[in-house]
Amino acid sequence: MLNDMCLLAPATLIDKRITWEPIDELHSRAIYSNNGIKVSAVLEFNPSGQLVSFSSEDRFYLNPKGEMIRTKWTTPVHNYRDFKGVKIASEGTAYWSFPDRDFTYAWFRIADVEYNVKKQK
Repeated sequence: MLNDMCLLAPATLIDKRITWEPIDELHSRAIYSNNGIKVSAVLEFNPSGQLVSFSSEDRFYLNPKGEMIRTKWTTPVHNYRDFKGVKIASEGTAYWSFPDRDFTYAWFRIADVEYNVKKQK
């Protein structure tokens, strides 16, 4: 959920359940607490202030043996484009960092965006 908030709904990042820890000029840690559960992620920004990567070690990978293994998970984004007056990252990936390799399991490219779409009667 924290990843979705950062990438898809950044206005939600003022939520009181999120605390922020600065790391350096281009990195911050977001800690999301909800009903006794805490997750955190390191967010990386470019010099223009755009989010370029989200990385968390609070996700679990289900391995072929059926074991849940805490594994670093990263979602870098790039190619910021203007979509009807709003500049958003139009491309990104999601990958697990295993000891022997990274495994990319998702890739996306946004071609178009519609805002405030209402259901037609």
